Amino acid sequence: MSSDTPIILYDIPSTNETKAFSPNTWRTRLVLNYKGIPYETKWLSYPDVRPTLIEIGITPVNFRPDGTPMYTCPSITVQSPSESKFHLTDSAPIAEYLDANFAGPKVFPPGSKAAQHLFITHLQQHLLPNLGPLMIGLTPKILDSRSNEYYEPSRAGFYGCDLKDLWPAGPEREARWQTVQKDFDALATIYDKNEEGGGIYFMGSGPTYADMALVSILLWTKEMHTDRDGPHVDIVWDIIKEWNNGKWIRMVESFKDYLQVI
Repeated sequence: MSSDTPIILYDIPSTNETKAFSPNTWRTRLVLNYKGIPYETKWLSYPDVRPTLIEIGITPVNFRPDGTPMYTCPSITVQSPSESKFHLTDSAPIAEYLDANFAGPKVFPPGSKAAQHLFITHLQQHLLPNLGPLMIGLTPKILDSRSNEYYEPSRAGFYGCDLKDLWPAGPEREARWQTVQKDFDALATIYDKNEEGGGIYFMGSGPTYADMALVSILLWTKEMHTDRDGPHVDIVWDIIKEWNNGKWIRMVESFKDYLQVI
């Protein structure tokens, strides 16, 4: 497949200047930017994700217990003048497809795929269950009213509480932060084992997909603030960036050439 085949990336916008905020979609965006694959973004409000992806023929990412199909971003359309359009959904399959079919540096070096997916499973089973609810509780502050009409009821139904309760006050919030800090301490220990990567790359001396999964979470935290109408206060990132001797700042800075939102 030609390396100049255009890609359409489907993403959900925030009201922040960068627009991109979703960690799952940031993974795909980082792969595209790192490999130098031309693409454009089609922004979809939350209520438009399902009907748009159904209309273009993207396969459901999963099914609910009642059999209802689930659609999600990231999804991509690969366009080529000489070939039929190709659709793909979910960040991991998209990353594997892009790495196998487009030129540019590999995000899955030979023999690394299993270890990288094991690391991402660790993020999903340890860090995200603790950090995620705090982030979900703040997300309505960065969405427009139309997206929030969908987002708040759907997430409140999932968590069984009002979203503001996911960002608690006082000792309960402090206890949650202590748990999240332990998760980052464990990640720092893993990264420090790779001396070749200077403590900021999971394997080798450069970025891989595992790093993109973690950096995407860090970029997510940078988008959260306290008041939609007031000053932007990075109440999540301002805490995390102070941990582990500034490791997470250095990690994000190492991706500075790949943070374009196109």
